[in-house]
Amino acid sequence: MSLQTDNDFSKLSLENDHDNLNIDPELRKTIDKTIYGGADGSFNNHVKTPLADLIILKGNIEAELLRFEELLKSNFEAKSQSNPQATTSIANTTLNNYDNAIFPSKTNDYMNAPLINRDGYPRDDVDIFTIRLLRQNCNMLKNDLTHLIDYIHVEMGKYWEGVDKKKGTSNSTITNNNDNATFDPIQASPFCKITGVLKGSPSDQCGLQDNDLLCRIGAIDTLKYYSSHDKLLGVSNYVKEHIDREIPVMIKRKQNGAFINLELTLIPNSNNWDGPGILGCTLVKI
Repeated sequence: MSLQTDNDFSKLSLENDHDNLNIDPELRKTIDKTIYGGADGSFNNHVKTPLADLIILKGNIEAELLRFEELLKSNFEAKSQSNPQATTSIANTTLNNYDNAIFPSKTNDYMNAPLINRDGYPRDDVDIFTIRLLRQNCNMLKNDLTHLIDYIHVEMGKYWEGVDKKKGTSNSTITNNNDNATFDPIQASPFCKITGVLKGSPSDQCGLQDNDLLCRIGAIDTLKYYSSHDKLLGVSNYVKEHIDREIPVMIKRKQNGAFINLELTLIPNSNNWDGPGILGCTLVKI
């Protein structure tokens, strides 16, 4: 049995539920099998996985990462609240860089807040064991997420290559209803309207116009795991992950009293656009 002292970090670590400090074993197993090839551990020895399942796995990893980030934050804040006098005595002094780092709530940097005090000794106001474990898990999941996103990009490229071959229009950027007999009705179904296209914005440079109907942007509205109320959120997340990358866009535009189907290429560019929003337009659900 450990001694009941304030400086005993073994005791401090017992205050946490260790089952909650570990990555979900089923998720870990799925990650290893999908990204790293399973038992042999060889990197990029992917088990063939449907694209929709890869995106679902991405969401599960992000949820687990968010859980650990919240646990990390709560560990810092719980210890600070349990010792308010120590917090107040330091906070009332002139804050320097070290003071801001010691209390990450001031900087929101819980991953890098120091675990030693000014004298170089381990801090006695936080659970160092738990914080190190949570940071390790956060870094591991971020690394997994990076590899998975790269994998998704590769598979998405293969998907669109197959779509282009099936449609026989890989070299065509504009088609109309009369010339597109093999047009996929799922892809052609609009889910939002484009309004407020700002001059010089990525959406303007792409060729989008007010009142265009968005049928597809990247993978959105072709993967069935997106429910109707998730599509706009999916568009936002997808665009943020594809800054400075080409995104295929399919729209319907009314022209001469009839709708035509247009395939455009959108490139979100944060460096050349400093206006409101990433795209410089508004998406209205229909």
